[in-house]
Amino acid sequence: EEVEVEVDEDDEEEEEEEEEEKETEEETEEEETEEEEEEEEEEETEEETEEEEEEQTEETEEEETEETEEKETEEEEEEEEEEEEEEEEEEEETEETEEEETEETEEEETEEEEEEEEEEPSFPMKLEQQSYTV
Repeated sequence: EEVEVEVDEDDEEEEEEEEEEKETEEETEEEETEEEEEEEEEEETEEETEEEEEEQTEETEEEETEETEEKETEEEEEEEEEEEEEEEEEEEETEETEEEETEETEEEETEEEEEEEEEEPSFPMKLEQQSYTV
């Protein structure tokens, strides 16, 4: 009987040890699983953060590009307007100059005609002169 009791005690001790080992293993597994889950969560969070940053960067670049294009377009339009204004001014100046030249030419012609008329005697005068000559 003593031997049986000892064997039983030994068996109980072994069982207890096995149970403790099992519990320890389970705890270890649980801890590992928790750690893995935490790591996965961290990785996911990092990935999300990276994606958000990339999106932000892309948006910012797009906005900057749009702004730059708008500025360039505005500048081009302003340049075109300035060129058109310059062309109009040049045309106006040319027209004015042509008008002035035309006026001057007409005045000169008129003056010349008047001078010629003054130099040539009028028609009745010619007749009189001829009659005297005869």
